[in-house]
Amino acid sequence: MSNQPGQEPLRVRIASVGLVGPGLHGWQNSRKYLHQGVSPESREMPLLVPEGISPRERRRLTETIKLALVAGQDALLNLSVPVAIEQLSTVFASANGDLFVADKILSALALPGKPVSPTHFHNSVHNAPAGYWHLASHSMHASTSIAADENSFVSGLLEAVSQVVATAEPCLLVVCDSRAPENYRNQLNCNDSLALALVLQADDGHCIKADTELLEIRQLNPAIATVMDDAVLETMRQGNPAAKGLPLLHLLADPGVKSVIFEGGLAGGIELKRVSDE
Repeated sequence: MSNQPGQEPLRVRIASVGLVGPGLHGWQNSRKYLHQGVSPESREMPLLVPEGISPRERRRLTETIKLALVAGQDALLNLSVPVAIEQLSTVFASANGDLFVADKILSALALPGKPVSPTHFHNSVHNAPAGYWHLASHSMHASTSIAADENSFVSGLLEAVSQVVATAEPCLLVVCDSRAPENYRNQLNCNDSLALALVLQADDGHCIKADTELLEIRQLNPAIATVMDDAVLETMRQGNPAAKGLPLLHLLADPGVKSVIFEGGLAGGIELKRVSDE
């Protein structure tokens, strides 16, 4: 995304949101907490049951894959105007990929005979969640999988926005990171499992504007990231790379929030600002 001084900010519409995390059982259940800026009463993770997966494939799913699928499906469920799932291009972003699979494979490689599970090997590629999504949705559209450490949310968002602006076609963004296995917890900042999803549409005059939020995106340098006022939500934001997107969900849930700032990207950071349709 290029937005140098003198250039107009990019505009994109957020048509829908999906969210899965500790005490965050889907967007409709969670938006009241984000609107009020308070943490959920419970920290319990929801039961992760993605739809559209055959029993054979379902047995292969890890928590990371389930998280990504359930968040994406939650976003589609919340669309006010249905979008054909098989017509959606996708962007999947994750800082760490599937650490459970990595841990299992590395542990197996340390054993005599190196008994690596074929299923774990199958799921070890970074685009495994995207692959299962497109299998479930029967989609032949393009998919991009991104890893950018703590900047994975911003990088995934910029990729999805760039695609929407360039093609005028909707795009599903899914950002997901699972709680790090014990062997990784001293090295990685990922204390909870969380996934969020956004359906983005172009602001081209042809999309249906009802129940969508029009946002302007511009680069900032320097940038100081927006934080969550609630201590538990802020701990969540700091404790999972995917949760870096929580301030944007706060903006989408609370009409009183006009803009949010994220660090990362090509030039220090980005600002997302709510724009009136009037």
